[in-house]
Amino acid sequence: NVSHEIRTPLTSIKGFSQFLLAQKDECPPTIQSSLERIVYNTERLQDLFDNLLKLSIIESRYEIQKELFNLKALVQTIEKNLKYKHPKKTFSIKLTAQNPIYGDKKLLEQVFTNLIDNSIKYNTSDETLIVINIHQVLNRDIVEIRDNGPGIPETDLKRIFERFYRIQGQSSSQIEGTGLGLSIVKHIINKHNGVISVEREIDKGSC
Repeated sequence: NVSHEIRTPLTSIKGFSQFLLAQKDECPPTIQSSLERIVYNTERLQDLFDNLLKLSIIESRYEIQKELFNLKALVQTIEKNLKYKHPKKTFSIKLTAQNPIYGDKKLLEQVFTNLIDNSIKYNTSDETLIVINIHQVLNRDIVEIRDNGPGIPETDLKRIFERFYRIQGQSSSQIEGTGLGLSIVKHIINKHNGVISVEREIDKGSC
């Protein structure tokens, strides 16, 4: 309820700030800077409440809508969306298997989007390479999402799925985020009676 109610005033604040910014030629530079900060922080708040709402919905759902779906088509859609989100980043996604997977398509889209988005955001190399492998063990789908990023520090490995936890370090602290993305991922996997884990090699990437 709080997430829903806060959206309206946030949208209003952001809208009026953007309207005033459109008249920036008539505003002193000091006011322009303040308006830009208002827009920036309302966007951060919107992201925070959107993620809190997602968590609330996932936790309150007793059943999920499972179906057999084509992961390749889903990944292609995610790739297109993330190219718009990260126009200055170069990345490619390779899916090594064609077999469909069984689960809640809408929720798993959030999982793949969050994990791939993290691989892109935190990668400091010229090009992000993401490889998605799928295989089965005892009728369970095993999905691996591997990247060529800087890897996750040992001290952060046990905590990255906690709510609001963000990887420490100067470069990481400068990257936008609410610290809820991986918590959402874990909750969705739990809803599928699954398990999520992370492996990493410093300077070689994460899986």
